[in-house]
Amino acid sequence: MATTPEEIKSLCEQWCSSVKTPDGGMAIGANSEKYRLFANGVRFHELDHQALLASILGLSKVLLLPGLNTIVVDDHFGLWSWCAEVLVGSRSEYFSNEEHEMKSLFQASIRASLVNCKKPARSSEESSSYNTNLNKKFRIMLDTSYMTHLYIGLYRFPIT
Repeated sequence: MATTPEEIKSLCEQWCSSVKTPDGGMAIGANSEKYRLFANGVRFHELDHQALLASILGLSKVLLLPGLNTIVVDDHFGLWSWCAEVLVGSRSEYFSNEEHEMKSLFQASIRASLVNCKKPARSSEESSSYNTNLNKKFRIMLDTSYMTHLYIGLYRFPIT
């Protein structure tokens, strides 16, 4: 059964409510993580337009809680990856041939925002093997990924 926009909105609201502590901080744990979209079977590529919009809005609220830290999790990476596929994937018709430079800027921005995204390891050995096999240039990129917002900001100027 498809996930409805109302269910997605509710999960995101419940996550936001569950992380707030009485002193105004936040605490993430089993009580909050049970509301994550992936944990509840949401698969972005299976959503209809309204449910995808609800995911974008809901995860934006989860990401941008006022006065609290920004925490990016697999839900965000999954959503951003699917939106990227829709906008600039090989079968996308969003950009015309005349807009190939704009499409390239979007692709660069998307890659910068997804630099820390990888398929979850099935075991600690697989994770260790993955980290060992990263080439030096990619490792430097991952180590500096905290500057991703800077890269995206620089790409944004020609877009706006």
